[in-house]
Amino acid sequence: MATLFAWGSQPTFAVHDVDRNKVSYASMIVLLLSSAWRHYDTYDSPNPFQQEVWIEWLSWIIIFVCQKAASSSTSSSASAIASPSSHLFWSSRRAVWMVGALAASSQLLSGQRNLTWALPLTTMAVTIGSRAFPAKKTAESNVEEKVLSVSDSPERIPNTHELKETLGSPSSIILNLICWALLFTYRGTVNTRSMILGSALFLVIRTAAIQSISRLERRTEFESSDADGSGPVEVVSMLSKPIITLLTIVLIVIRPDLQMSSIGVILHASVQATSWLATITLICSHLTNTTANLDTVSLSTEMALTGSTLGLVGPAVGALLVSTTQSLLVLRPAASVRQAVYGVILVLAMGLWIRHDPRLTTGMAPISNGQFANGHPIENMIAFNRHRFNALLSRQSQTLEQAVTEYQRRYQRTPPLGFDKWFQLAQDNQFVLIDEFDTLMHTLEPFHGIHPDVLQQRLEEALEEAADQMVTYNIIDGKLSMSENLKAIGERLTNTTWLDIIPYNMTLAINGFDEAMVSAPWEEVRKAMEDSKMKDKFAKHQVQANLSPLLQIGGQSAWSASSQACSVYSPARQIECPAASRKLREPLRFVQNVTFSKDICQSCELLQQEGFLMGPATLNIATQLTPIWSASKPSHFHDILYPSAYYIEVRDNYKAEQDIPWEDKDNAFYWVGTATGGQVTESNWKMMQRQRLVLKTQKGSTEAIQLLEETKNNSGIWQPRFTTMAEISELFATRISRVVQCSEYACQLEEEAFDIGAGKQDEQGAAYAHRFVLDVDGNTFSGRFYRLLQSRSMVIKQTIFTEWHDDRLLPWVHYAPVSTSFDELPEMARFFATTERGQALAKRMAEESTAWHNKALRDVDIRLVWLRMLLEYGRLMSPGLEVDA
Repeated sequence: MATLFAWGSQPTFAVHDVDRNKVSYASMIVLLLSSAWRHYDTYDSPNPFQQEVWIEWLSWIIIFVCQKAASSSTSSSASAIASPSSHLFWSSRRAVWMVGALAASSQLLSGQRNLTWALPLTTMAVTIGSRAFPAKKTAESNVEEKVLSVSDSPERIPNTHELKETLGSPSSIILNLICWALLFTYRGTVNTRSMILGSALFLVIRTAAIQSISRLERRTEFESSDADGSGPVEVVSMLSKPIITLLTIVLIVIRPDLQMSSIGVILHASVQATSWLATITLICSHLTNTTANLDTVSLSTEMALTGSTLGLVGPAVGALLVSTTQSLLVLRPAASVRQAVYGVILVLAMGLWIRHDPRLTTGMAPISNGQFANGHPIENMIAFNRHRFNALLSRQSQTLEQAVTEYQRRYQRTPPLGFDKWFQLAQDNQFVLIDEFDTLMHTLEPFHGIHPDVLQQRLEEALEEAADQMVTYNIIDGKLSMSENLKAIGERLTNTTWLDIIPYNMTLAINGFDEAMVSAPWEEVRKAMEDSKMKDKFAKHQVQANLSPLLQIGGQSAWSASSQACSVYSPARQIECPAASRKLREPLRFVQNVTFSKDICQSCELLQQEGFLMGPATLNIATQLTPIWSASKPSHFHDILYPSAYYIEVRDNYKAEQDIPWEDKDNAFYWVGTATGGQVTESNWKMMQRQRLVLKTQKGSTEAIQLLEETKNNSGIWQPRFTTMAEISELFATRISRVVQCSEYACQLEEEAFDIGAGKQDEQGAAYAHRFVLDVDGNTFSGRFYRLLQSRSMVIKQTIFTEWHDDRLLPWVHYAPVSTSFDELPEMARFFATTERGQALAKRMAEESTAWHNKALRDVDIRLVWLRMLLEYGRLMSPGLEVDA
């Protein structure tokens, strides 16, 4: 960077001697590279604004130091420039301080992404400002226009008049408005008034900053008498002192809590400093309009890289294309340059499309115009996942050395003390999938980035606030004591001598309620995840926790209280959910990637489909990362998972003598149960998952549905066919047997809709009389899942909750997943129940789920999972012990 400053400080660096195209191209490259860097290292700190101030201050310190180093190494003529500028700086310090304040403020505001969507309007404002308040022409600027007008390469270097005409033309205004409309997608979730006021403030300050820097460069009192014009580094030199002073004052006032790594801060600040030099270079080349437009190019690139779905990436790529086109119209490069630029954008767009296209990367099967090629999608997904399951079985570790190597590869740390003894126990008891603990380990990962003393303080606070909800287990020197014997857990921990291999002492807080408890802000979790990978991560951390009380929101919207756990740029945090308005005639989708289908931050339509998110029966939320153990959790909660006690308690409820052979079962999809799911009101009861299922499939339903049919000649291509549920309603046996958790009027509405009457409930064995059994979320996970897996029926499961067994039960192998919308359920029923191939696949899945349950979900498997998790948790809370795999 010092080299760049030395170059910019040369007296030959005069505005009229500079090839504006080269300046613009170089600056564009710098700005785009800085955008790519920000994609990897921005806005994940606990306080983004504080981080922005810190980075901005450090970037100007780097600029100041590099400028001094460059000045001391340049020729005497270069030094001659700096001297008079420095003297004249103090004579006009008010103007420079004003410009510095505007520049710093505009950069800090640009860090607030819910404002920067208005950047395209800056280009228009700069153009209007240039025309309304033209700068006074100096002798040099008159020479510049003459030089430009007689340029040998008029195609490559348009003159000042042409630049103004191009950027002020109606086509330019239209292009800017298109960019503005495309980037409007990123306006965030602020209210309309705040959005308008904030964007207007940003627009005014950003425009004023660009114009004032331009006029500062043109002031004759800042130009050296020995040079033909002032260079960008001279302007930077003038601005560095007031900006550093102002930012220092801001830092003193806000006292930021900085937790970024030193290397990350320095790299980020260096990129910011280079970006500033590129921007000021453009302005000093009298390309203020191009400067404003390149801001849009840079922002569009950053938004394209950070977008999480095609609905967000698409508009950003469109804005990038439009803003780049506008720059090229002004710069008028050679055809080869234009082709290269558009080629890069095309490659970027294709890469982002491949990365985000739901047909390739989400939980949905590939679709083309609503058609499926190469066979029925269900058949293809079953074949694919069976192959995946066989590969999973074949790659499991067979020796301790292999297990340690695999552990280190996956989790970037050595195993905990006692891992060798656990591995031997697992092998002795034929524990399958010995390496597959990713789901459980992921729930522990962010806690590795927080000091154990802080975790202990938060844990004690939670135990005190929610004493009636928590069960406490203490393991001291291999002995277990508990505050209350949650029977199923206590038996698995006390009826074994395996606790002797645990070298750690620990306290466990187990959530006795159905609902998860821990939902920390996205920034805190991201920071903790980053810190968990660092060595000496606790060296600079305070061990005194800032405790926050639990939020008690039973019966209220869980999403309103927990939405901070999702990124502000995720679909679920947008003002309008991109997927909420899905229409019937959109392509049919089947769940293949179960993890994605349960990701609430990315699948925001779940907010209108799951009772837990609309109004949980009970919910106490810890808004800090607190080590609380729960049986299940939504994707945006951070509880530590454990095998549910309920599954264990009802394991013996399955009676093989109540089951019957596949051939004797009714050929129907069965579900009968209580209308649990959340607090039901007259406005939301039709949206709850269990109620929607029954309303959709009960006899007499005429809801519009989409089925698939194979094209003529058995070509292997399946195309959509639209009909109503009346066509296949005989394939379902669903019923609400009892209504609960509802207001008086809502209960009355449900009883009338479901014809409940006396509320007759089926015996548990009634499900086994059907070939297909549905398992649907209640208040949280459904406790009948293991019992249904044991049966000779095929299981179709709907859930948004993550559980400990998610790595051990594979979709389309041990059960068939169905989305919470149930849109694809009619076609699943038609395929499995009415086709010969579907019947064969369903029977095989039913047989394999029974066999796998008896092999992978045994009582001894549950104990081994508990033991492994206790080793991991003990190491987490006792980091001082030496780790020896």
